[in-house]
Amino acid sequence: MISLACGFDTRFWRINNKNYKYIELDLPEVIALKKELLNEQINYELRGCSVLDLAWIDKVTVNGNSNILIIAEGIFMYLAKQDVLSLFQAISQRFNDSQITLETGT
Repeated sequence: MISLACGFDTRFWRINNKNYKYIELDLPEVIALKKELLNEQINYELRGCSVLDLAWIDKVTVNGNSNILIIAEGIFMYLAKQDVLSLFQAISQRFNDSQITLETGT
């Protein structure tokens, strides 16, 4: 499971089943602050980078790119339309048999 632009989301602790790899991705300053505040409570992978820097995909798929759930909540409304389209294109090309869940608005 990969959570994009996770902020201070608490999903990892709210999911009962821990038989999966959990990765949170957000801007470096957000990840640094999260590590500082929650230091010993974090026992999953944190990645500090922009979702628009597509190098994160290679880093999180080093051990495989299939059967991954990508969560994207509260991010797309802050990105330009072309950036969102480019991100979706990269995800669709580089993840296999995976799903993305996101919020939509009006």
